[in-house]
Amino acid sequence: MSFQDRKVRELMTKGVINVPEEMSIKEVAEIMSYYKISGVIVLDKNKKPAGVISERNIIKALTEGVKPGTAAREIMSTTIFTIDPDATIRDAAKIIKENRIHRLFVFTGGRGVTKIDKLPEGIVSVSDIIKELALTK
Repeated sequence: MSFQDRKVRELMTKGVINVPEEMSIKEVAEIMSYYKISGVIVLDKNKKPAGVISERNIIKALTEGVKPGTAAREIMSTTIFTIDPDATIRDAAKIIKENRIHRLFVFTGGRGVTKIDKLPEGIVSVSDIIKELALTK
């Protein structure tokens, strides 16, 4: 089996970090720094995924003068890109490339932009794909 035909579930990271929508962007940055991650799921008051915050969201907000104490919900992207765990790495790479994004949240039945109502099973990022490719024999 070629590298590109392997399943997303084989290289996804399980246990996606999430934050409440009222958390400040400074606190979100602290969590991202602590866990060495580039994005988090933002949960609404009902603990359902409402959006995502990436490093880019934070940098964009800061360049626009948004204060570090601003709530996560104010800068999050409400578009959450997803992929099914049984999709191939090729499928993941295609969605990432076409949408100019850096990560996909893994859900059974996920494919592109999907409305979600539960926490993801995992996450697969550009760096996960690159690291796995580098380790391929």
